[in-house]
Amino acid sequence: MHARGAARPLLTLEKSAIVFWSPDGNAVAIAVRRDADHGTVLLVTPGRPGETDLLPALAAALGPFPEQRDNRRVILDVVRWLDASRIRLRLSGVGTRDPEEFSELFDYELGGKFRRAIF
Repeated sequence: MHARGAARPLLTLEKSAIVFWSPDGNAVAIAVRRDADHGTVLLVTPGRPGETDLLPALAAALGPFPEQRDNRRVILDVVRWLDASRIRLRLSGVGTRDPEEFSELFDYELGGKFRRAIF
């Protein structure tokens, strides 16, 4: 049992990861490389056990993306936190469907809402 306020591991990761704290410090997005060709973003928020994998959550929310199915390299990355409850993500990759590469931006609102980013 851990004492209150004691450090404890959040996740065990096999490959590299970059951590992005929300501006208010109440959530953390972790850009994880599963291997050279696959990456996702894990979101850890207070009051929710475990983490949310945003790559399958994106496909579930907005429908399956052919870019995810038909390319050999697909990576979801953090661009930046927009504010304490919204984060901008980049889905990119290359492969059979997109030999010249693709890149799309999405905004995720804590609580589960995705939308394509508008500039």
